[in-house]
Amino acid sequence: MSPSILLHSENIRQRLIFQTLLFFLLIAALCSFAYSSSEGKFRKKYTRLVNEDPAAVRAGLGQPLTINFYASGQSPLKGLVPDPRTPLPDGQLEKDDWLARDCKEPGYLEEFSCLQARRSELEARGEEFCFPPLMTTLRNMCRFIDHIRAGKQFDERLTAKEHQALAWTRERACELKAAGAPYRRTVCLALALMSVYEVMTDRQVLGPLSATRPKVFAQHIHRVTGWSRHLEQGKQAAAGEALPVATLDPLKVAVEVSGGHQRAGGSEWSEPFDHYGLCRLWDSLYIYLGTQHLLLYPSFEELDIADFCLLSHLGIHPVGLMTRYALNADGFMMAPLGLACHDLWHVQQQEELGAPEYQSDTRVGSTLCRRDRRLGWRSLLLDQLPASLVSLHLEPALHLFLFQLIHECPARQAVTDYLEQGSGSFVRCLSRLAKARREDRNGYVKRYSGVTDSEAAMAALWALRLWRSWQAAGFRPLAADRLEAFAQEFVGKDLPRLQEHLDFVGQHRPALRQLFADLFGSQTNDDGHFQVSFTPDFKELLDMKLMFASCHSPSGLNNLDYTDIAYFAALRSPALCQKIADKLGTALPCREVFIIAPFGA
Repeated sequence: MSPSILLHSENIRQRLIFQTLLFFLLIAALCSFAYSSSEGKFRKKYTRLVNEDPAAVRAGLGQPLTINFYASGQSPLKGLVPDPRTPLPDGQLEKDDWLARDCKEPGYLEEFSCLQARRSELEARGEEFCFPPLMTTLRNMCRFIDHIRAGKQFDERLTAKEHQALAWTRERACELKAAGAPYRRTVCLALALMSVYEVMTDRQVLGPLSATRPKVFAQHIHRVTGWSRHLEQGKQAAAGEALPVATLDPLKVAVEVSGGHQRAGGSEWSEPFDHYGLCRLWDSLYIYLGTQHLLLYPSFEELDIADFCLLSHLGIHPVGLMTRYALNADGFMMAPLGLACHDLWHVQQQEELGAPEYQSDTRVGSTLCRRDRRLGWRSLLLDQLPASLVSLHLEPALHLFLFQLIHECPARQAVTDYLEQGSGSFVRCLSRLAKARREDRNGYVKRYSGVTDSEAAMAALWALRLWRSWQAAGFRPLAADRLEAFAQEFVGKDLPRLQEHLDFVGQHRPALRQLFADLFGSQTNDDGHFQVSFTPDFKELLDMKLMFASCHSPSGLNNLDYTDIAYFAALRSPALCQKIADKLGTALPCREVFIIAPFGA
């Protein structure tokens, strides 16, 4: 055989191998896209509407669609911010047993009340309140500072100013350890360390990332800007311009932020920020440090939803410290000080918890402001799950439900806007859970973002009926046999009715989506993608705006879909129910299941 024929045959063989490889890659990609994120099942038909003409998208709404899936197959946050050069090894930082374990026990509430009384006595005499559990935080701060100064955290060397700021912060931490962890000074020094760490991280990591990927950075990464001009090393920024972080003097930053405890004690102190929102947040910090029913607790301990649920009744407010360049919170990668500011903002939401004026308040709206009743609600919902419900695997959904009420909502609003809305409570709670698992899913680990639609609906309905029953009992404890009777009624009566609606939506979702799009109208968003927004008639959905979006840039999801939520909201309107029946040519299931009443009523 001639060399030319051999060469030709080899080329054909290589092309066939290449085409075969492409074919299998394509099949794998289609299988990945065909996965339905709403219920975790493969669909036979794959229809993708993103990146098409809006008119074509609208015409395809009545087709079976793969919904709520990542265009890239994964969260846009994954791999967005690199890991430190040499991350701190596991076990290098001391575990915060008090925060991770001790304070969550139901019996700790009485001990915490005694702690508050002792603090009140000390501060009334003008003495410092020391909080021994914060010794763990101080020791870990010193270990992390040593790690950074040893050249293990960043690729580039630290500047002399950065070394000086870290050395100063470590010296202050050692002084506070010797003093027994004075509360106010320890909180402020922890924030000072995160401020210096953010300045260093911004210079070496986040700043270059924002320059190379500005759009992605703006959408998915939060860092602190708006630093006060008196913290500059020089005068590089003109008046009225944003102050570049690279111009900050790290030592000035450390001294300024750590001095917050002096202002909390009544002395004047200059602001570390010029930005109005941050100034207000920092003003709140000084107030919170002097508010005796609140306890800010900076810690390197990573917490999940279950942790927040278990300590939510105490008025202990964790302030996250990190050793990474950024951590995920609420679906954004937060820079070191950005995460701490995010946690302080949550304190603003929960500042009514434990306030003296609410502790004997018998009004229903104040129930979750009272520590004893918030503990009682947590115990009913999480700690006393009846045996009849165990097989439903509702624990992650119930944790997610409680987290939305006790962490993401102000205490009084959680009751008035969600638990006490009569027949509207179910769709409000369901929409809150749906939003968390869809467009906000980047903020949750798989255990919670993977809660199915049916699990979320069961958890919401059980929780609301349990709330009504607890309320009917005067918010007193409920015996185990009584809870089991409630659960059997729920499984025997409520679940079959609820399942009828879930099956109805599953069967008719394409037609329902088309109907709601016709009723609501459609728009093209700023990125040129098709979307359908809820009308003002659906005000019970509160902050939920989108019914459908072919491409939802903030979350990275394609075919973001809330047809099920629109359906459950429409059940409250006889006129909309009639339109649905006319469109589908069939009657709707019974709506009585959503009339929330105590069990046994």
